[in-house]
Amino acid sequence: MDQKFGEPLACINKQRCSERVVLNVRGSRFETFEKTLQEFPETLLGDTERRMAYYNPINGEYCFDRDILSFDAILFYYQSKGILSKSDWVTEKVFEEELKFYDIKSPADATKTIRDKIQVLPNNQWQRTVWLLLEDPDSSRQAKWLSIFSILVIVFSIVAFCAETIDVDAYTERIVNSTTNDRKPAVAVRPRTWFWIDTFITTWFCLEYVARLFSCPLKLKFILSTLGVIDVLSILPYFISLYLTNYKHGFTLAVLRVFRLLRVSRLLKLTRYIAALRILGYAIRLCHHQLFSLAILLAITAIMFSSIMYNIESEVNPQYSSIFESLWWCIITMTTVGYGDIYPVTTLGKIVGAVCAVFGVVLMLCLPTPLFILNFNKIYCQVLGIELKDKGLTGIKRKNYNSVKFSRSRTLLIGSRESTSGLVL
Repeated sequence: MDQKFGEPLACINKQRCSERVVLNVRGSRFETFEKTLQEFPETLLGDTERRMAYYNPINGEYCFDRDILSFDAILFYYQSKGILSKSDWVTEKVFEEELKFYDIKSPADATKTIRDKIQVLPNNQWQRTVWLLLEDPDSSRQAKWLSIFSILVIVFSIVAFCAETIDVDAYTERIVNSTTNDRKPAVAVRPRTWFWIDTFITTWFCLEYVARLFSCPLKLKFILSTLGVIDVLSILPYFISLYLTNYKHGFTLAVLRVFRLLRVSRLLKLTRYIAALRILGYAIRLCHHQLFSLAILLAITAIMFSSIMYNIESEVNPQYSSIFESLWWCIITMTTVGYGDIYPVTTLGKIVGAVCAVFGVVLMLCLPTPLFILNFNKIYCQVLGIELKDKGLTGIKRKNYNSVKFSRSRTLLIGSRESTSGLVL
């Protein structure tokens, strides 16, 4: 007995179906992997049973009489693991209909889903007010001005950190060995002006951290979060420097220099207030597998060229005294910096150097740049679109607003997936 079109057939090549899937959309054929579609099992294409209703056993493909221009974005949604980007050639209404058919949440629906996963605030009214004041600049005018002041303090701390090194030799203290009368350079003793400036900055950071810790609904999660660790790193150098300043031992002074250097981590506090930096961090995270592969390829290429250059130049050019010296030259050449402190002198060495430079341009610039820019632009445009659409969603959950608060400014939407307070987010 003949089976109806769309019913699962026993003769289907299960091996091929489990590995590769052919999708026919109005005559245009698309191929992808089964595991790619199964990244989103709640959607039409990700659900094998629901998708079988559109299977054509004669051609061995799934047939859809849907909009072809929208399907490029639909398929990319699966391949990119959640990035949803509408083509300029597709109208908003058509795209929404296609998303509904494939059971993919539109940015507006996904925003509602994210907002349903609300962040519970402390029951205490005072703690709730402090938390919103520090964490949500859009909650009130006072919160906005406070965030601006915090940004200015961070910038001022970095300027002071850099300005402190001007004329450092004028107040550098030296240690005198009473036995040998040797004078060894020590860490610079800062004038009191810089000390009081650092004290003011650290006091503000301490008050900010303590207030966040006091008002945070999930204290352990906040302490272990990326931004929580950054807050501690921005405070810790001051107190360690204060404790170690009275010790004049060489090792202690070296440790003191290291901890003073940690003050530059205050720059990372800006990620709390600047959404573009959080998007940048998420874009890096999104393509970290590709970047890691490129780093491995770069390392292999650098070692290969440095070994070749060492064997070519070592006998006539003492600058290439080892493969490690050649590796330094290779990295500088591949990154197109070209210090000029080490350079080949033989004809063959110059040819190898030219090839190395070309490889560097391809590996360091041509390959990773489009990948990174693509991910950054898609995420940025999506977040920007959500911010614009968000104006129509301000009335969600109004009844429970006194006890909960949606963390809009701390959420990045990637398709139907969300990331809250992640890497630098």
